[in-house]
Amino acid sequence: MDPSPTVAHRHLAILGSSRSAGDTNQALRFLARGGDVDIVDVNDLTLTPYDYDHRYSDEDDFPALCQRMVAAETLLFATPVYWYTMSTQLKMVFDRLSDLLTIAKPMGRALAGKRASFLAVGTQPTLAQGFEDPFWQTCDYFKMRYEPGLYLQTAEPFTLSDEDRQRLTAFAARLWS
Repeated sequence: MDPSPTVAHRHLAILGSSRSAGDTNQALRFLARGGDVDIVDVNDLTLTPYDYDHRYSDEDDFPALCQRMVAAETLLFATPVYWYTMSTQLKMVFDRLSDLLTIAKPMGRALAGKRASFLAVGTQPTLAQGFEDPFWQTCDYFKMRYEPGLYLQTAEPFTLSDEDRQRLTAFAARLWS
């Protein structure tokens, strides 16, 4: 997948899940319907893990993903809850944000003022204590405006209940406005 945008969107959702077509994707698609939302699946990108020496592959898609983040007004990070935290796929994106403090400082500064939030999907009744910390602390560090996220509890097989749909609709109205 080419991570550079073909059409500029007001909002960017970054999906980090080991199952691209899983529950988190289904909830995200419902949330994004009718909005000017670009969805990027981390599984479609070539991302190199963070390297202190910045030895990244020429095929690394992280710089283009950052360009899309800078071009958007709102950033949404969508993840299932794995072992009380975000997925490995999304954590790799968060780890690579470290590059915006060193080799790509102008991009890091360009995130200031953007709105950011998360959508999490899991099987427990509530999020684990501390789950939200990386999201709001990252926003604070980059001077982004943090919007409290949304958590949906799921069961197998996955279906969006009427309550889930109402919560997603209200979240979308707040987030995409």
